Amino acid sequence: MAVSKWIYTKSTGQFTRGGFYDPPYDPESEGVVEFQDDDPNPDVRLDRFDPVRGKRPATAQEIAAYDAAAFEAQSAAQLHSDPALTCGFLALHTHIIGRIPTEAEQADVFRLAKAFYSAFMIVKIFPLPPSATSGIQVTVEP
Repeated sequence: MAVSKWIYTKSTGQFTRGGFYDPPYDPESEGVVEFQDDDPNPDVRLDRFDPVRGKRPATAQEIAAYDAAAFEAQSAAQLHSDPALTCGFLALHTHIIGRIPTEAEQADVFRLAKAFYSAFMIVKIFPLPPSATSGIQVTVEP
């Protein structure tokens, strides 16, 4: 009978990784739990670990927090994978302030770019209905 090992964060009970291997973990902040074949592997979004009760369903708040963090991570990863967008924000900021930005200002630019990109992703995921844009006309003049 195969056994899967899953790592969970002790502070939240959220499963982070695991499977049919021996995953490395930090015993200070993470715990390990084993599941038999007849007990399904945990869903990192929908299941949590409680030291007393074992695997339990995640609450609505925990699922919402997981979704928000996953969306934030996806937006950040996509932003960092698009250097042209990041450079564009940095170039625009440099043009506006008239000098090369300090490291703190660059960090602010990247936070702004990430927020912009997250908002763009939301619009892409949840587009406006056609009725909201039906009266809009765009013309490009040479």
